[in-house]
This record gives sequence, structure tokens and C-alpha cells, in this order.
Amino acid sequence: LLALVVDLRTAPIRWYTQPLATLNVDRWLASAPFHGAIVQLPLRQDDQYLYLLRSTTHHRSMLNGVSGASPPLYDRIVALQASDPIAPDFIDALERLRLSLVVVHVDLLADRAPAVRDWLRQQIRDGRLTFVRQFSDSLQGDFVFALTRTEPRASWLRAPEVPDRAGRTPLQNLEMFLNNEGRRYCYVTFGMIDSPPPGLRVK
Repeated sequence: LLALVVDLRTAPIRWYTQPLATLNVDRWLASAPFHGAIVQLPLRQDDQYLYLLRSTTHHRSMLNGVSGASPPLYDRIVALQASDPIAPDFIDALERLRLSLVVVHVDLLADRAPAVRDWLRQQIRDGRLTFVRQFSDSLQGDFVFALTRTEPRASWLRAPEVPDRAGRTPLQNLEMFLNNEGRRYCYVTFGMIDSPPPGLRVK
């Protein structure tokens, strides 16, 4: 404990900068009846800390993680996902690991969004991924897909096609995301600061 106090004094962990709200996607993951682990996209290193924090809600096995060292297999999977377009071997690697779900956090995709959308569209067309659910408690939403080889009955996990307050069903929202057509309904209050811009020192 003394060593921890000294360490935090010299390099404090700014826990107060982390979002405290529990996302509905994590609540759903905690109780959903699937068999294997999950992978959350994007796989950028900076995002892994957030995934680990949120795993304290769902407690499910994840491919995601961060450490001072990483296994060669993990590095290879990250490299496959980071290519543009996403390498065909990426889905093969996920299937070999018997993963069940792919969770896509749209707000975090940034410049990876086109490549991820194209990859999802192709895997759905090939029948290797199936859409399961969409959650609207972030600005652009979180989408969950199942690997059909691991979860052949994944359609049972699918949410009913009930319209949201914008009048769109989950499948319609999925099409909007895959086609990059506008913004979807978000039921949480949010705000954005346009000025000052990021990185500007304000006196």
C-alpha cells in the first residue's frame, strides 16, 4: 500500500476523467446467453483501457486487453484489423479463437469507420456475422454482431424490431450505420464544446 501511495503521488491516475455511466451494451453482455469471448472494435491501444474499465460491469472474457507485453497472436490480430481494407484473415482469426460476439463502438471508430463498415457489410453478406442488437446510449450507438460459426442460434439474441423514438427499427439503424447515412437517435443527454478547440491553452 505504501508503494502504491508513492507511485500515485509521482504519476497520479486520473480516474476522474473516466466516464462513470454504465452502458446498456455492457449490462446486456453481463446476462446474454452466449458461449465464447467477445472482441470490441476498434482495437486501438488507447481504447483498450476503456474496454477494461467497462468489463467490470459485464465480467465476460474478451480478446481486448493492454499490457507492457502482448502475445504475438494478439499483435497479429490487431495488425489484421488495422489494415485498410481490413484483412480477410481477421474474421478467420476470430473464428479460430471461437469468439462469439463483435461489439462495435461507433463513437470510437473515427478514421477507421469506413474500413469497419465495409468489413461488416462483407461478413454479413457472407453469412459469417449476423446482426444482434443496437444500443443508443452513446452519441452514434454501439452495434453487436455474432459470429455464426460459434453462435449458430444467434438470431435468438436479436432484439425485437420495435421502432425507437425517431421511428426507426434496429435493422433500419444498422442500414444507416453501414451506409453512413446521417445520425441515429440517441436517448441520453449529451453536449459538445466547439470552442476552445482541443489542445488550446486557456488562460
